[in-house]
Amino acid sequence: MNCDKLTSISFGRCRHIADLVAVLNHELHLTMDFDDGNRAKLLIPDFQYEYIEDTPARQFHQVNYGTGHLFRQCIGNSDIDFRRFDELFYLTKREDGALMVLLLTMYRLEYPYRLQENRRQDYLQYLKEHFSTAFGYYTQQGSLDKIRLFAQWGLITAENIDSLLEMAGEAKKTEITGFLLEYQHAHFAKKKKSFDL
Repeated sequence: MNCDKLTSISFGRCRHIADLVAVLNHELHLTMDFDDGNRAKLLIPDFQYEYIEDTPARQFHQVNYGTGHLFRQCIGNSDIDFRRFDELFYLTKREDGALMVLLLTMYRLEYPYRLQENRRQDYLQYLKEHFSTAFGYYTQQGSLDKIRLFAQWGLITAENIDSLLEMAGEAKKTEITGFLLEYQHAHFAKKKKSFDL
């Protein structure tokens, strides 16, 4: 309780999670390994709360700010309601910070445990709409593995690869630049026109 420095929790099994996260209202990164060999990684947003006095009724009401309390309701002690978790994505897009939403999106796409196809498309659409920001963030981090995932998900296109190369070059990330050049050559090489003599 009140352990603000605790930001990441890993579980060998999905047990007693709700009891642990219920008393933590800051941003949490959860990694869970399930008995069937699958892994899930989730970002639980933070939230703040205060108590408002209702003087005539002689009661106090808790008022929450942020989406974290709703995401925590998806977590039980023996299982997680992934369907409900993914349904809340529209809300976190509206209310939470861009980096938090990006990380939540990447976790669900990279570890798509119980991720329905329509929700997967929602996450991919978000990345498409904010791809320059997402690419810039992971390029600055030097995360070639994430750039490879972008390519695998079809987010690197003939239309945007020149600007991505420019961003990687400005960031002096030679490994990422090299990967993009190879990807461009393999997928978007312009066919030379042949002329009859």
